[in-house]
Amino acid sequence: MTGFRARLTLTGQSREEYQGYGWLAVVHPEDQERVRRGWQAARVIKQTYEVEMRVSLPDGGWATTLSRAVPMFDAQGQVREWIGTTTDLSATKRA
Repeated sequence: MTGFRARLTLTGQSREEYQGYGWLAVVHPEDQERVRRGWQAARVIKQTYEVEMRVSLPDGGWATTLSRAVPMFDAQGQVREWIGTTTDLSATKRA
């Protein structure tokens, strides 16, 4: 399971809940600060962001995920958007 829609399906968040820093709401409390700081740093240096984190599931459990975001630049070298994936690593971690 990868991609934006897959992350929303995995966590049960709506698109509206995800916007801004809303996506942090489903990140495990012990992971939130590390994840937030890493994302902020990636945005400042405009480089690929990659982080493993635990996210809450609609059933109350937790999944371990690997999220990556790559900046896409415009002609002036400014970030116009970030393209990302989220991969559920739970089965791999259990094995």
